[in-house]
Amino acid sequence: MCVELEETIRILFPYSLAKRSSNDDAFSIHPLVHSWARLRLKPKPQKEIEIARDAFEILASGVYNSDDRPMEDWIFERRVMPHIDNITMHMAKYVGIGNMSIQDESRGLGHAYAMHGQYDEALEWYGRALTG
Repeated sequence: MCVELEETIRILFPYSLAKRSSNDDAFSIHPLVHSWARLRLKPKPQKEIEIARDAFEILASGVYNSDDRPMEDWIFERRVMPHIDNITMHMAKYVGIGNMSIQDESRGLGHAYAMHGQYDEALEWYGRALTG
């Protein structure tokens, strides 16, 4: 996490606008702060594409590509599936812009969706992998 973001979040803790998880591996931000940041901190279009690509690569590297996965990894994927949905929906609008190719990551996401019973989404991402 970048230093500026970390410092900002630390400032929000005393005002109950951000909090850490019980095992200290994640944090959550109050919905109003999140909405304000999304409205006020608009990145430049090219920077937004770069950020989306980075987020997508991090997401794709975090999902398992095998049927032989430990139960805790499946549980983790299940817990973060709303984030996976959000990022993949966001990424769909950037496919084909500039050098934005997501063929390699698409197969893994298709497999993650299939393993969690979301077959329509799995088919969509497998299709992207094939057309790449």
